[in-house]
Amino acid sequence: MRWLLIPLLFCGCIGPAGNDLNMNGILGKHSSELVAVRGLPNQRYPDGQGGEIWVYQANRQYRTQERTDVNLYGNTWNSGNAYSNLELQPSIGGVDGSINTTYNGYSTKRVSGTVTTTPSQDRSYTATRSFAVDKDGIVRRYWWQGL
Repeated sequence: MRWLLIPLLFCGCIGPAGNDLNMNGILGKHSSELVAVRGLPNQRYPDGQGGEIWVYQANRQYRTQERTDVNLYGNTWNSGNAYSNLELQPSIGGVDGSINTTYNGYSTKRVSGTVTTTPSQDRSYTATRSFAVDKDGIVRRYWWQGL
């Protein structure tokens, strides 16, 4: 699980989250430094041990790519006659033979399909950064949801 979090930290640094690398640097520091970096939290909750959970939220927006789906299906019809000719000849130790087959006819193939295009869409989500601050005001832990 820890190895999964490392790439997410770097993705957040490049993208709109911006300060995800600084989150690790705030551990063990006083909460006043957290306020200096991120501002006041959107929400504060008691943690039941004399400290608080500080929650920062930000709305993130993005645009999906246009998507085109192509579905094809088809049928094949065969019609005709097949003729076979079997020739057997006695030989030393058994019988040798050959089969000649002739086919006269036609094949018909029909392919149909649909093309569906879904246009780009604007979407949004809420990114949440949470910090556990102990009773002495020291940041002990952090976690997040959304980049």
